[in-house]
Amino acid sequence: MPSTFTKPELIDAVTELFTANDRTRIVSMLPDTFVLKIPETLPYGGSFQGPGEFDHFFRRIYDDHDYWSSFHTELALGRVLDAGTHLVAPIRVTARAKSSEATVSVENLWLFEIADGNFVRAQLYADTAAGRNIAG
Repeated sequence: MPSTFTKPELIDAVTELFTANDRTRIVSMLPDTFVLKIPETLPYGGSFQGPGEFDHFFRRIYDDHDYWSSFHTELALGRVLDAGTHLVAPIRVTARAKSSEATVSVENLWLFEIADGNFVRAQLYADTAAGRNIAG
């Protein structure tokens, strides 16, 4: 049976992901059934299941620089919002495209569904036109 976590632990994991670009904690908390959905209109969009695919998605963005030569996130409101069955992370992204060196600054929203002390799924709501046009 998977571990369960307190709401503050879940919030801290999302906070670390977007303030320190550190996904270590959240990846260790994700069940195999977790699903991440990224708009398919982005070049790196799709559906990703489990901690391995979640980690691989973020590695491509933050570490491997498949699309961005730099990529920085911060919590737009300074914190993750507790909305009961969801955690809401409004973020500000500043990135430089690898292909053109153009810079983009956009605000996105990450919505994490939680149940029974676990992450269930996450969805990115983004300005996909800006990301697609700059990232290529």
